Amino acid sequence: MDLVNEFTINGHKALVYDNAMPPELVEKWLGIKDDLEFRSVKMPTKMGYKDANNYTDQSKTQFGVHPISLKKKFFKHYNFLAPGLTKFDKRASIDHYARSFVNRYVTGNQIQPHMDLNHIDDDCYYCVCLMYVQDNVTDPEDSGFYMGYGDDITYVPNVFNRVIMFDARIVHWPDVPSNTFERLTLYMGYTTQDNEYSLQRDVHALAKDNIPGTTYRMTDVLDRHQT
Repeated sequence: MDLVNEFTINGHKALVYDNAMPPELVEKWLGIKDDLEFRSVKMPTKMGYKDANNYTDQSKTQFGVHPISLKKKFFKHYNFLAPGLTKFDKRASIDHYARSFVNRYVTGNQIQPHMDLNHIDDDCYYCVCLMYVQDNVTDPEDSGFYMGYGDDITYVPNVFNRVIMFDARIVHWPDVPSNTFERLTLYMGYTTQDNEYSLQRDVHALAKDNIPGTTYRMTDVLDRHQT
C-alpha cells in the first residue's frame, strides 16, 4: 500500500492509502463484484454523536448493503491492511476484526452524517477502513467521501483500490453520485472497544436479516441494473 495523505480531523486521525489490495486480489475481486447481491437497509431513526453535540435523523436513509461473512465470502483475510493499521495505531491488528460489508450508493440514495462510535476508551481504538472498490470511476469528485464537521471537513475523491483508515469518532458521510455510477465501498472495522465478533454472531445475525456487528436490518433485494 502507498500512503498518499494523512489528516487530523476534529482531533482524530485519518490515513489515505492507494493500491491497497495486491494485484492478485484485485483480479479476484473484479471477478466477483458484479455478482454480489445487495439488500436495502433499515437503520435506527436516530444516530447521535456527542463530539458534535448533535443527532441526525436517519429515517430517510436509503442505500444497499452486502454483508461479508469471513467464513463463506471472498475476503477471508484482510492481511494487506496490516501496515496501515499499525501506522494508524501501534496497538492495532487484523486480529481485532469486528465487522465488514460492502455498501452501494446510487443517485437518490442518502445517509446523514454520522459517527460509527460515540466513545472510545483511552486504552482502546476503533479503526474504520473504507475502500473504494468500483473500478469504472469516471468522476472521482462526484462519488468520494466526506469526513469532519464545522470548519474542519476533508473530502477524499473516489479512486479504485484506495482505502481510507480513520478513527470511528470522525463524523463522515458519502458523496452520492449524481449520475448513473454505482458507488461501491468495502467497509472493514477493527477495534478493541467492546468487540463481540465471532462467526457464530455473524451466522445468527444473518439468519435474522441483520447486518452483523450493527443495528441495521436488511430488507428488499435490489436490482443492480436499476439506478
